[in-house]
Amino acid sequence: MKQTLILQEGSSVLEIDESIEQFGLPMGPFVLADEVGIDIGFHVATILEKAYGERMKVAGIFYQMFTEEKLLGKKSGAGFYQHSPKSARRYNKNIDTILTFYRSENEIDVQIFTAQQIVDRCILIMVNEATRCLQEGIVKNPAYLDMAMIMGTGFPAFQGGLLKYADNQGLTNICTKLSQLAKQYGQRFQPTTLLLDKAQAQQTFYEGEKMTKQTQPSHEPDHKQSNKDNITVIDTSKMNADKVASINLTEVARDSHLHQTGFAGQLFMGTCQMDAIFPFPTQSSDEQKVGDELVAKVCDFLVKHLDAEQVDATQTIPDSVIQGLIEMGLFAMKVPKNITA
Repeated sequence: MKQTLILQEGSSVLEIDESIEQFGLPMGPFVLADEVGIDIGFHVATILEKAYGERMKVAGIFYQMFTEEKLLGKKSGAGFYQHSPKSARRYNKNIDTILTFYRSENEIDVQIFTAQQIVDRCILIMVNEATRCLQEGIVKNPAYLDMAMIMGTGFPAFQGGLLKYADNQGLTNICTKLSQLAKQYGQRFQPTTLLLDKAQAQQTFYEGEKMTKQTQPSHEPDHKQSNKDNITVIDTSKMNADKVASINLTEVARDSHLHQTGFAGQLFMGTCQMDAIFPFPTQSSDEQKVGDELVAKVCDFLVKHLDAEQVDATQTIPDSVIQGLIEMGLFAMKVPKNITA
């Protein structure tokens, strides 16, 4: 848990959680740790440290929280936050005392971190590991990895995924920041060979990225596919001619439909055509302005009218808030003027 290293070096639970939430993740790492269970997080972290060594080093304060303080998180009522069925989650102030003693005993010079520094240390190491997955052939292409991060881990969709985020930030910039972090905090931040090579060649992960014949989901019937990675889903060797003909007819109909539908429709039909959504379409300046104004309006409304802690405690959004969002048009669909039904 890289965030606990930042915590023991001088930042706070609330600063780190707020920085990561502002980046776009659905919750901060310490809120997540409490929800999952500090004991589970600790055991996973120690397994990773045993397997990967310094690259996945567990912060000493994490050992302190679990082994000495016996904090478990939400399941026990106390972790990085205090939890009660009758009230909203609130920060566990005992953490401040634990941190003070730990830093003193280990002679840690307290540092001050900006929100961007917190985000860089938490996110860029993930970017680096993502490039390692490509480098080692664990994932075939950037789009697969980014979609998995968005759909599987809650990585903010508007950031496009880890590798799209890296492209947007500039790979040279990413490598520079990682190299600086490596000098300060160890080799776990050392940029991968793939990342360095792409930065040196002034390439990006998505520039000109096209799905190859080997990686693009095929729309041909299974028996026509030659790629060794594809397998025949239905064994027709023991079927009679009529049944085989029926299956072939179904495949032809399915193939025709897939070419006429979008990404969501294809996903529903059992295929995933990543080049239908990557790279994300660009916005015009007018569209960007309208979007920014709407986001600002919504944020202002929610700050004034929504008590997030109360919603978290009651698991209910007030009707007045929903009505306000409706009046802003957030539950509406824009229909082209030429549609008159």
